[in-house]
Formats: sequence, C-alpha cells, structure tokens
Amino acid sequence: MPTDLKCQPVDEKEVAAHLCEIVEHGPSARLPDLAGPEVLTLGQMARAQLEARKVQRTIVPIWLPGKTIQAFRSGYNTSPDGSLRGKVTWSEWLQEKYQEKSAPSFFVE
Repeated sequence: MPTDLKCQPVDEKEVAAHLCEIVEHGPSARLPDLAGPEVLTLGQMARAQLEARKVQRTIVPIWLPGKTIQAFRSGYNTSPDGSLRGKVTWSEWLQEKYQEKSAPSFFVE
C-alpha cells in the first residue's frame, strides 16, 4: 500500500445529512466541499484500522511513481480551508464501526 498518500475521510452519515440539506434548499450555485475534520495518510489510516480491529498485520509501504500519485502525496485531493468540515474523526468512525458485529473491513488482510 502506498502509505504516504494523503486522505481526508468524512463520515458517511455526515455526507448523507449534508446532501439532504442541499436537496431541501433546492438548486443553487457551486457549493463548498464537505471534508473530514483531519488529513491523514493511508498508512495512518491502516494502522488505526488494524488497532481498532485488534489485528496484527505488517503494513508494507509501496512506492508508486507518477504525477497523479505525487499530487495525492502532496494532498491536492484534500479540501482547502474554505470547505465545510465534518466532526467525526477517523478514530471515532472506526470505534463506532468496530463496536458493531460483523463490521466490514476496508483493507485486505
């Protein structure tokens, strides 16, 4: 896994609530982006998920070349300061998901 790529995860319930608000207000111009409250690397996210699941696995960093991958490393896929921010952090989301039975796994074991 390319562990150094940056992401800004946002809770799906927050996205759904935001979409409902948009639909309720009707047509409008370009709306601000909705992003998660924190920027993390894939490596940080994977380690947190393994910890939440209480699983021991080795995370092997893979180097991927190219301009697009470099843009993800630089965080160009994350939202600027002017965007709306969700409140649920990645660790809070994991805690909620893995308290449930038969929680899904997003990373290959």
